[in-house]
Order: sequence, then structure tokens, then C-alpha cells
Amino acid sequence: MSCANDKVDAVKIARIHLSGLAAKVWQPDPKTLERREVFSAYQSVVKEATRHKQQIRALLNEHCVRLSAGFRLAHRAAIARLLTLRARTPAQTMLLEQMHAGLVAARSRRARLRRHMAEEILGDETLLRLARLCGIGAVTCFGLVAAIGDVARFAQSKKLMAYLGLNPSVCQSGNWEGGGQLMRHGRGPLRALLVQSAKKLLGVDNPLQKWGLAVAARRGRNRAAVAVARKLAVAVWHVLMGHVIGALEPIEQLRAKLFKLATEIGVSALKAGGHASKEAFIEKKLYQLKNYP
Repeated sequence: MSCANDKVDAVKIARIHLSGLAAKVWQPDPKTLERREVFSAYQSVVKEATRHKQQIRALLNEHCVRLSAGFRLAHRAAIARLLTLRARTPAQTMLLEQMHAGLVAARSRRARLRRHMAEEILGDETLLRLARLCGIGAVTCFGLVAAIGDVARFAQSKKLMAYLGLNPSVCQSGNWEGGGQLMRHGRGPLRALLVQSAKKLLGVDNPLQKWGLAVAARRGRNRAAVAVARKLAVAVWHVLMGHVIGALEPIEQLRAKLFKLATEIGVSALKAGGHASKEAFIEKKLYQLKNYP
């Protein structure tokens, strides 16, 4: 069944179910619903933070103000520096303060949501195993599990690829048959995250780089990124099904990934959980990951 968006999907599924052609319609369990709500809130707050940042930069550009390299616009103390860059009227000062306060608040909510995601990943064996894959960061890992839910509803990895919108369109003419561009259906945000991860994998040493660069030499770098994203989607299906896979992060990259997750949680929370230090926590989780099948 080809669907375009949530509204169209809901109507089609309801009609098929009422017609009796679909005896069973999968519904997400409470935990999956909760994860979807968290991931949706994270996407919203990222857009909000980006909007506030662009508004501040637009206001500064209107007054010919250029920020120095490395200026942390979202820092709480940044507003004091911004107000000294140029003389402003009381109304302009009020606007700048409101925009900056909105940016700081959005970044604070974003950090809290990322911390929740990190805690979920480190506390769930399935999510932690998924984090071993090349290019799968905390947000991508959490978003995938939230969207997929029960992986058993996808009989094959191709079904999951189609659900994420990574399957190419089919082109047929006479005796010729081949694949075309993506159909732009499925889970767009997750597809974008996977393609972004795939582009990064083309530039660093990992099990998928050699194959991806070979595809890039023949078809171009953008198509190679989509092809690597498909490989990642297949690997995600196999990990969630409990199969043994080979597209795993090297140890050093995995250590860096665990370091980021530990940083999101914070040292105080780690010590409250019984870990002596961040390094001890990383070594424990690294040992646990290396002993997974």
C-alpha cells in the first residue's frame, strides 16, 4: 500500500480495515507512543531553536552587525555582548532580548530531551545494541525505535525500507526495467537522518565506506548516500530481529559515541547510578556492547 502522509495513511487504513481485507491493524504500544511523543517534541524544539537563531541573525544583519567566529549565540550570557555591539532603541533592545530568551529556552528543552533519549538508550538493551551500528547516533537511534515499534510487523528488511521511504521507484519501458528516484513517502524525518548519517560515513573509516565510495564513483555522492542509508535500514532490521550483523562501529568510534551519551546524562547522574566516574561507566558499557552477538 502506497501512502503519502499521516492523514492519507489513516483514511486508507480505515477503509481497508472496514472492508475486511485487513483483519488486523497494528497499533503502537504505550511505550512506543511515549517515545513517539518525545521524538516529536524534540523535532519541534529543534525547529523552534533554529527559527529563533535565524531571527536574531536577520535582526543583526539589518543593522550591519557581524558576529565573530565561534560566537555562542545560544549562551545565556550572549545577550549582554549582543547589546554592546551597536546602539539600539528600547524597542529594538526588547525584541533582541525576547528572541534570545526564546532561543535559550528552546536549547534548554532540547538538552533535556536529549538527556532523556540518552537515558532510554543506555537503559534499554535493544536501543543499546542498535547504537553499535555505524552512523547511528542517539537521536537517530531513538527516532528509529519510536517509529518502528514492534519490528515483527515487518516481515522483511525491504518492508522496513519502504516504511522509511528509502525504496526507489520502479521504472519500466518495453524490455527495460530499473529503479528511479525516491518516492518521497514514508517517514521523512527519519529518512533525512539516515541519509545525513550516510553522508558522514562516506568521509570516515567504517565498514560501509569502501562500498559507498565505489557507488559514488559510478553514480555520484548523493545517490551513494541514499544507497548507504538503505544498507543502514537493513542493518537496523537485522539488529532489532536479533540477527548477527557486520556493519558495526570500530571500538574507538563506539567509545566516542558512549562518551557523548554519558555527557548528555551528566556526571552527577552517573554517580547516582552507581558509577565511580564517566570513564568507568564507558568501560562497563563498552564491555557489555562487545559481548552482544
